Amino acid sequence: MATPVIMPQMSDTMTEGTLVRWLKAEGDEVEAGDPIAEVETDKAIMELEAPARGTLLRVFVPPDTVVSCGTRVALIGVPGEQGEDEPPAHPPSTESRVHASPAARKLASRSDIDIRQVPGSGPGGRVVLRDVAAAAAEVLKEPAANSREFPRQRSVMVSRLVSSHQEIPTFTVTRTIRMDRALAFRKLQTESGAFPEGLGITELCVAAAARALGAEPRLNARYADGRVILQEAVNIGIAVGLEDFVAVPVIQRCNALTLKEIAAEFRRITAAAKGGSLLPDDTRGGTFTVSNLGMLGVDQFSAIINPPEAAILAVGTIRREISFEVDRIEARNVMSVTLTVDHRVADGLHAARWLQEFARVLENPDQTLAI
Repeated sequence: MATPVIMPQMSDTMTEGTLVRWLKAEGDEVEAGDPIAEVETDKAIMELEAPARGTLLRVFVPPDTVVSCGTRVALIGVPGEQGEDEPPAHPPSTESRVHASPAARKLASRSDIDIRQVPGSGPGGRVVLRDVAAAAAEVLKEPAANSREFPRQRSVMVSRLVSSHQEIPTFTVTRTIRMDRALAFRKLQTESGAFPEGLGITELCVAAAARALGAEPRLNARYADGRVILQEAVNIGIAVGLEDFVAVPVIQRCNALTLKEIAAEFRRITAAAKGGSLLPDDTRGGTFTVSNLGMLGVDQFSAIINPPEAAILAVGTIRREISFEVDRIEARNVMSVTLTVDHRVADGLHAARWLQEFARVLENPDQTLAI
């Protein structure tokens, strides 16, 4: 039997992807692991690899097609092998009047868009997510001299953010942290040569967040089917702002990494996100997210939870502040952070304790962080 090539689920939240283009043609010989197509997910453009060695017998899906995860898109085997002429395994359609994807229907319902009035750009005129997102943008926007189409990745991101905002009951807690020791620690480590490529505030925040999640594991959980599921691995996502959307690559098992290892992995995944070369494993399994806008001068903000995670930390800029003590007046460096939490998973007590531990680590990094 020929080996089917399946549209994989390349991230925890991926339900469909766009097959952007084929890198191999029918009749080409391929080795297992060879890239044969480019697939655009909700987070990045990634390569689809051949699952076996052989000849690319059939290609079932044309370029620029939205495909549900689990759908057969091609066959690899020996010419003449059984299965070469079989049609692709598409799930039976459940649409009665309008040919539309489930994600498109869901976004149309939330955005009060009549899906019957939305022209489809998918296969056979199917209405897909980007069509509804574009229709929603048309309703909201003012007449303008210039406009451009929603990128697919932003369309999916918008759908997920709308879902998160509407379905997850959240609360926020803010704390201001003294950063004098953290800045001194950062300078010392950089000048010592321990971090030849530098040590950023985001990396320190990731390391501190990992420690805090170990101390307060309720925030490293997720909500599913009425249950709170605690997760052992601490996998921290980093919000990376790109021109048209936000990528969230993940540093895996931060609780088992040293600060040097966290910094090295941070540099790798952020460079990959900016260069469009993220691997599927780079975006999987996130349990918590850190979003830092401090480098852009933002004092304080709150972020929207990245489902299915239970919390996200928004990091502001480090600023100088005058402190009035009992016997003196002094200037100090401070940073405000805001924690947004899924109230189904945790309460204010858990959030406050998490921030307390996070602050303790950053205010005493030489005692709390393993280099």
